[in-house]
Amino acid sequence: MALHLPGEAFGLSYFVPTVYLCAPIALYLIDLTLRLARTGMRAGIVEMKPLPENAVRLRVAVSALVASHEAGSYYFINLPAISNVQWHPYSVAYLGPETLRFASDGAPQTPVPVLTFIIKSEGGRSWSAAVEALAAHMVGKSSEARALRRNTKVRVDGPYGHMGVSARDYSALLLV
Repeated sequence: MALHLPGEAFGLSYFVPTVYLCAPIALYLIDLTLRLARTGMRAGIVEMKPLPENAVRLRVAVSALVASHEAGSYYFINLPAISNVQWHPYSVAYLGPETLRFASDGAPQTPVPVLTFIIKSEGGRSWSAAVEALAAHMVGKSSEARALRRNTKVRVDGPYGHMGVSARDYSALLLV
């Protein structure tokens, strides 16, 4: 019966439960603001190519700050062409600096870190199946495919996590 009585029956005000609700909401809003600030700049798609076995290779040019990762770290990927609100975690398959060229004059620009992700389609109406379909539409020389390659953007948030064990501490590793 005491659980159903209002807080003022015990000399408490309704302020106490409000504090316990406002603190987590404030922390969530701060976290959301920081994430949006980190991912506000969209990364450029270098390549989005369908692979055998219903997979897609997604290569993304990112800033050096985003590209600082360790083995085992992962990134959240968002493709606004598919959904503005869906972010999916993927591990980096390869990170390498590459020299990208300007399309107009072919002059080399400074090396840019390029993250490579391999996205395996789950089929059906999943987000990964939509990525596979988008990659299939980007292949070819038609004006529609060129427009998709030019206008499709990706947002990358990370890196997150890492392996708890440093591979440099051991003389031999067994990867399963």
